[in-house]
Amino acid sequence: HTKEFTGISAPRPHSSERQVRSNQTGPDIYLIVLDKYTGSRSLRDNFDFDNTEFERFLTSRGFILPRAAQANYIFTMLALASLLNHRYLDEIPAEPDAESRNRVYMNHLIEDSSVLRFLQSRNYRFIFFPTELAFTGGNRFADQQVPEPRRIFSEFEIVWRRTTLAEPVLSWICRRFDCARLLISFPGESKLLEWKFEQLTQLPSWPRDGRPLFVFAHLLIPHEPYVFNADCSTRAPFYPSFSLVQNETPEKEAYTAQISCLNLKLKGIVDRILRNSPSPPVIILQSDHGHGRLPLHIPEVHAVTPDRVAERTHVFAAYHLPGADRDVVYDSITPVNVFPIVFRQYFNANLGRLPDKTFWSPGTNPFEFTRVYPGQRRLNSQTPH
Repeated sequence: HTKEFTGISAPRPHSSERQVRSNQTGPDIYLIVLDKYTGSRSLRDNFDFDNTEFERFLTSRGFILPRAAQANYIFTMLALASLLNHRYLDEIPAEPDAESRNRVYMNHLIEDSSVLRFLQSRNYRFIFFPTELAFTGGNRFADQQVPEPRRIFSEFEIVWRRTTLAEPVLSWICRRFDCARLLISFPGESKLLEWKFEQLTQLPSWPRDGRPLFVFAHLLIPHEPYVFNADCSTRAPFYPSFSLVQNETPEKEAYTAQISCLNLKLKGIVDRILRNSPSPPVIILQSDHGHGRLPLHIPEVHAVTPDRVAERTHVFAAYHLPGADRDVVYDSITPVNVFPIVFRQYFNANLGRLPDKTFWSPGTNPFEFTRVYPGQRRLNSQTPH
C-alpha cells in the first residue's frame, strides 16, 4: 500500500463567501453525536441498566430505533470521519510513521466533509458545536460556532495525565487502592454541557434568513469524566479505571447515572426542537462507539474478551425521519449508511447502501484495522490494507 495523505485538499472559500449551487431546500437536520453511549442490549447485559423508558419516549415522538446498531470504528475520530463522509477508511495507511499525517487527514475529513458540502450546496446554514478535542475543536466552514472555539475550556488535566508519568503512577495506585474514588476535577465540564443542552433547545427559533439548518453537536457525554448524577445534579467528577480494579460497580453506576441524566436532557431537547421547528426536522441521535470497560490504551482485539468487543461496538442510535417509512432504517445499520438514507429520502440522492462493517484497532495504532463480527463472536484477522 503506497498511497499516503497529507491532510491537504483543494482549498475552498469560507462558508460566508461560497456561492450556493442549488435552490433546493430540505428539512432542518440535527446531528447529535452522543460520545460512548452503549446500545441498550449491552447496557442491560453488562451494566444492569434498562433503557426501555427512554426508547419508548423516542418512539412516541416518531423516532426509528434500530435494535442492533453497530459501530464502524471504535475510536471517535475514525467514527466521525466515516459517518460524515459515508465511506470507509480502508485506504488509510497503517504504517506507524504515517500516523501523524493520518490524524491530520481525519481532522480534514471531519471539518470539510462530504455531508457538509452536500448540504451547503443546498443553501443550508451550518451550526457547529466545538469541543476541546482536536478533531471537533472548531470548523472554519461553519456559519456559526456555539460557542466560539476560544471559549472552550481546555482539559489540561487530561493532556497532562496522558503525556506524563501520571498514568503509570495512577495505574500503580489503582492496583492498591479504590480508584473509583480517585477524583480528578474538571471545573467547567458540567456547566459547559448544561449550556450546550440549553442552546440546542433554542436553535429552531434562531435567525436563519429563510435557510434550513444543519446542526452538528458532538456531546462528550456519557463519556467520562462522570459529572452528573441521574437527576442531573452535579457530582465531583472522576475518571473510571476499568481493568485496574476488582469492583467495577461504582464506576458502572456512575456511567449509567450519566446516561439517565443525558436521557432526561435529550427529552427536553427533542420536544423543544419538534415543537418549535418551522417544519418537521430530521434528528439523528448517534453514538460513535460503545463503552467496552477497557483501559485507557485499547488493546489488540485478540486480547479483549468477546463480551467487551461486542459492548464497544454496540451503539445507541435513534432517527427522526419525518415522512419516511419505518423500514428505511434496518436493525443492523452502521453509521456509514445513515446520511445516504437521509439524502435519498429528502433529496433523491443517488447514493447506494454500503456493506455494514465493524473494525477494531488498538490504541498503539488506531489505523491498523481488523474487521470483527461481534454478533457471531468470531474475528477476522485480515486487515483491509
